Amino acid sequence: MVIALLGAAMGVVASYGFVQMLEKVAPTANRGHYADGMAVAVAFSAAVGVIAGLFPALKAAQLDPIQALRYE
Repeated sequence: MVIALLGAAMGVVASYGFVQMLEKVAPTANRGHYADGMAVAVAFSAAVGVIAGLFPALKAAQLDPIQALRYE
C-alpha cells in the first residue's frame, strides 16, 4: 500500500509538471480541472495496491506454516 501511494504521489507530481509544461507550449489549450482526475488516479493506485497485497496474503493465510517455511 505504501509503495502504491508513493507511486501515486510521484505520478501526481509528474503529471502536474507535464500539465504546466504543456500550458507553456500551448497556452490556448483548454484548461480543465485536473484535481478530479488526480484524485481518481490516486484512488485507483491505492485500490491496485490493496488488491496486489490482498491476494498473496489470502493465499499465504491458507497454507500450513510448517509447510510454507519448508519450501521457502
